[in-house]
Amino acid sequence: MALAPLNPNQQTEKSRCVHFCRKRSIHLDPVIHINNVAIPVVDDIRFLGVIFDRKLTFLSHILHLRKRCEGSLNILKVLSRTSWVADRTSLLRIYQAVVLSRIVEAFTVYVDNLK
Repeated sequence: MALAPLNPNQQTEKSRCVHFCRKRSIHLDPVIHINNVAIPVVDDIRFLGVIFDRKLTFLSHILHLRKRCEGSLNILKVLSRTSWVADRTSLLRIYQAVVLSRIVEAFTVYVDNLK
């Protein structure tokens, strides 16, 4: 399959492809060429901050999200235990802005995938 006629200015070195499929049987990945360059097929890809894997389980996204949120939660723990103690509403607002926003960011994708 050649895609060069659609967009001749496509940068092939930045292009990657994911074969989304839930089949359990063995089947071949597609071979896609842009400007006579084969586009590599990868297991997961990041698009608009969400990591999509080939089975659409979002496991890699959840693990990445957990790692990012743990760092922010550790900072909140330090802020809540210091001698100059931040008040509860400030800590809650920081949590909502930093941690909760990351979790809710891709929530619509998760919910649509469950249907």
